[in-house]
Order: sequence, then structure tokens, then C-alpha cells
Amino acid sequence: MINAIVNVILGMFSGAGVAGIFANLVKEALLALVMKIEWKVVIERATTRIVVAGLHRLAALSTNQLLTETVEDFVNQLQSKGLKQANQTYESAKKYRPIKNTESS
Repeated sequence: MINAIVNVILGMFSGAGVAGIFANLVKEALLALVMKIEWKVVIERATTRIVVAGLHRLAALSTNQLLTETVEDFVNQLQSKGLKQANQTYESAKKYRPIKNTESS
């Protein structure tokens, strides 16, 4: 898929001459970079960030009873399982959208 996209972008250059050589060099360099990325790690971190941000947003809503402590427990559980980005994402979400939980007694 990525190879096809790169071929389309570089399709304007002919295979001969300096432009073609440069285009093939750029194409091979981009493919080497993309293939080097560990996509499992990228997907894991993105999923962690989405889940934590979603939980924080859900706790910030007044239409449910999800407490801040519950979200913090979940984030701590994720972090203890090796997902170190969970706490960082939660802290940045708290900074940009503070939770205003009103606990009723």
C-alpha cells in the first residue's frame, strides 16, 4: 500500500536521468523508514491514549457516576501492566480539561 502511494507520488519522475535517480533514492529511503517502525508499539500507544482520554472525558461528564478515583485506578492498572504512556496521557488530559466531580454523600 505504502509502496503504491510512493510510486504515485514519484510517478512524475522518469526512470532515467538525475530526477529518476533522486526519486528512487527518496522512495527507497522512505520505504526503509516505514518498514523499520514497530507498528505494534505505535498501535498499542495510540489505543492506550484513546482509552485513557476517553475515560477522563467520561468522568468529566455530569451524566454518569464514574469517579475520578475509578479512572485513576484504571490508569494505575494500565501502567502496572507496562503501558507507561497511560499516566502521561491522563495527566495531560487533566491539565487541559479538569474534572469537576461532585460527590454526593
